[in-house]
Amino acid sequence: MHLLHRRHRTQYLTLPSSCPFQKTLQCLFLSDQWTKLVAISRFLGTEGMYAAMTLFLHILYKRHSLELWYTPGNLSQIRLFGILGTLAGIAAICSYFGIAVENHEDLPWRENLSTSHYIMGCWAFLTLKWAISLAGFAHHYRKSLLDEYHPLLA
Repeated sequence: MHLLHRRHRTQYLTLPSSCPFQKTLQCLFLSDQWTKLVAISRFLGTEGMYAAMTLFLHILYKRHSLELWYTPGNLSQIRLFGILGTLAGIAAICSYFGIAVENHEDLPWRENLSTSHYIMGCWAFLTLKWAISLAGFAHHYRKSLLDEYHPLLA
């Protein structure tokens, strides 16, 4: 198997003519669409993790059971995790939009939706949004927990 040529940013692979899944394999595993799909699923997983953590903290806070699950130290670690996600989101946004501008890409439309770096930048922005909200909520809940937190062995 070897790469033949690049056409419209899609790589094609030559397989034996007896292979019944030649078109499917070419479409799935050797195209920029597959690479973009894997990258989007990573952002979706990361964004979903930050969103789920934010939702979980908020539900615990509203039910007044946050102090049963977390200490102020735990919330500062969660805040640090949100800050690291914020930095990663900023780096990803700058990278994807920079690549899109450098390659003179058009704005996404139906034809180039799966290969657009602008779409990846939007996913990175959503990750950034949830990371900022996680850091902010963790910081706010930590402050409120410190006001009423009294360790048993102090």
